[in-house]
Amino acid sequence: MRDGQGQERIVPENPHSTLIFSDGSALGCFVIDMPTTGATVSADFEPAIGSPLAVGRSVGPVVRHFQEGFAVKVH
Repeated sequence: MRDGQGQERIVPENPHSTLIFSDGSALGCFVIDMPTTGATVSADFEPAIGSPLAVGRSVGPVVRHFQEGFAVKVH
């Protein structure tokens, strides 16, 4: 599937994952989809823009918020 930005997006078979924060704490999350540059996530917590975290094995900063959750850009 492609979004309005022209990026390929993959919807994971198992969307349940874990957010791991820089302090080592963890929180369950729902991965909405995974564009080639990151992940869009829904969780019971909204980390600040720029916060580094891991979504499963993908690591990067939070780059934007939207109504359903937030986006992480992976390196």
